[in-house]
Amino acid sequence: MLVATLVGCALPAWGLVAGTPEPPRPGPLPAAWFGWSNDSFGGSIGRDMDDFRTNAFSLGLRWNQFVLVTDYSMLTDYRMPGASRLRSDELSTSLGYELIPDGTPALGGKGWLAAGVGIRVHGDMAGDAIQNRWHDRIHNTRVDIDYAPQRGSEGLTYCAGTWQITNPDAWTLPGIGDIAAHRTGFEVSGSLLGTSDGAVDAAAGISLVVVGVDGGVALGLRQEWHTGKRASQPARATAENESGTWVTLTSSVGGWYFSCGYNLDDRAGMGTIGWMWSRPPGRTDDAEVSVMEGIVGFYQGYSYGFQYRWHTAWLDQLTSDHLALIADYRFGQHPQQSWRDNGIVVRQPLLGLDWSFGEPQDGFQVIPFIYGGVGIREERVVINGLRPRFPMQKNITGVAQAGLGLRIFFGDKPTRTNPARYGLSMVYDGWLPFHRAEAENATGTDQARYQMSGHGFGLRLAAMAMW
Repeated sequence: MLVATLVGCALPAWGLVAGTPEPPRPGPLPAAWFGWSNDSFGGSIGRDMDDFRTNAFSLGLRWNQFVLVTDYSMLTDYRMPGASRLRSDELSTSLGYELIPDGTPALGGKGWLAAGVGIRVHGDMAGDAIQNRWHDRIHNTRVDIDYAPQRGSEGLTYCAGTWQITNPDAWTLPGIGDIAAHRTGFEVSGSLLGTSDGAVDAAAGISLVVVGVDGGVALGLRQEWHTGKRASQPARATAENESGTWVTLTSSVGGWYFSCGYNLDDRAGMGTIGWMWSRPPGRTDDAEVSVMEGIVGFYQGYSYGFQYRWHTAWLDQLTSDHLALIADYRFGQHPQQSWRDNGIVVRQPLLGLDWSFGEPQDGFQVIPFIYGGVGIREERVVINGLRPRFPMQKNITGVAQAGLGLRIFFGDKPTRTNPARYGLSMVYDGWLPFHRAEAENATGTDQARYQMSGHGFGLRLAAMAMW
């Protein structure tokens, strides 16, 4: 009965149903979490429209079985053909109660179910000033559009929950067995929310999950429905844009979490970077524990990325904790020569090795490191003005990348009683695409090269956690 209820009225691990408590990672709910959502955080997998739910901030608080959630979103409708060229801000706040407490056993897994009530307010709440001040800071085009005339508020009610099962028996893969043992499974999730003026928002999904002591990864599919009356034209356009089938990815190490989604129907993208407080352990069994390091990175050219460094047990024994496997993905705008009303957007996944010139120790520590890897690099020439020099085009090639830097850690090494350690990384990267590409205008009279080698600085927010 519990599983059936959760399937029909459950919560996605990453979702866009404002006003419902969205778990920031697979596993138990933390006591508090804060997230910053933006379409530019979507991994550059979908379209970075800088439109619709262009920016949002969310806060969740959990005390005993009560859950308080607030979501502040900036909605715009100005880029697509026939758009109203209007904006509206939306503030959703709800208070819920866990009818089925988090961690309740059910059919070999664990689940929770909450229901709540709240209010949604829409109108001018300084979203234009926040957005344009940020655009000015990053030298991006301002979004100077008027607010929709509609102002007001409506009540809301929701139900939400999840059910998760992880494999109790260890299974191994050659060379990487301890990342999966006792951690793998799946999660069923979704949500249902209605407002007093007739809007209905719903989502249901399923994800493959890997859950560590203080970290987790989830890859899944989610279906969203946003129907009924909306408060304004920007809200109606946003509801239509967010409806459809999404591919979602959520990852976390320690307090940091990152999630992104791609809409298969309209190619929309969205992502969230956030922090969690007072996190219950994701697993408490006696299986072998390895260490995972996760990093959210910010690089020259208004680009982002995330990286995992995995200290598997056999590799640590072989190299005395010096060598780690890395999986790195970075995306966003890339610095390039000055092209009129054009930009270059990068997507680059790679795999490699990282060597630390020092063993992890308790307390404050500065560790030099070097790394190298190979992967795939896509560069897209995009239009960001009214008179672009080049039409949209793209090129995909292989890439080699290497870098060096310093990792600065604070606190003791992770243990089961203190499973996370935090720090910063300063890095200088260089990359070499295997082949160059040439942008060309429609008549072939103007060309310029891209997919060029480059280098630059980066700053990473790091966490090392028990896995």
